[in-house]
Amino acid sequence: HDELGQVLTSARMQLQLLERALPAEASTAREAAHDIGTMIGEAHLSVKTIASDLRPAALNLGLTAAVEWVAARVLGPAGIRYHIAFTQAADRLDGDYPIALFRIVQESLSNIVRHAAAHDVHITLSQDGDGICLLVEDDGRGFDAAAVDHATHFGLLGVSERVTALGGTLEIDSRPGHGTRLAVALPQVTLDPPSVGDVPAAP
Repeated sequence: HDELGQVLTSARMQLQLLERALPAEASTAREAAHDIGTMIGEAHLSVKTIASDLRPAALNLGLTAAVEWVAARVLGPAGIRYHIAFTQAADRLDGDYPIALFRIVQESLSNIVRHAAAHDVHITLSQDGDGICLLVEDDGRGFDAAAVDHATHFGLLGVSERVTALGGTLEIDSRPGHGTRLAVALPQVTLDPPSVGDVPAAP
């Protein structure tokens, strides 16, 4: 991302120099140069968007901070209260786990805002032996979970695919008038070694 962004920035600068060197009467060439500059700018924006989609910048501060950020961004404007409780292991998850769990939470919160009419949301990530359990619960209107086809409901399909890719299981417990509980269980995850500050001091 950084290297491609630098190439596009350099190309745009060179194009601007070329455009300035063109004579004023070369209107067609100047217009073409301007259009090319616009396309380079759009390409640069697309690269930044793709990079953000692959790994959200918020994750640089850890999964817990990223989830707090997305909850504030998605639920805050809708006036929905939220409560987050994450195990310390959340910020030591390795590989694709942080990105997948972040996207699962993001999609779940978007669905809550669009469909649930909820007042409170609880997001919990707990450690269970070698595994991790994620719960996203709301007190909204709920729905008939048994009647929803995950293969055709795009939001749930995306969540289901991410869970399956990590070798986990997805359970959705909901019924009309009783809110929704989304549970993701990952039986075995990889954790980075604890940092010095996380290691208990010797007695």
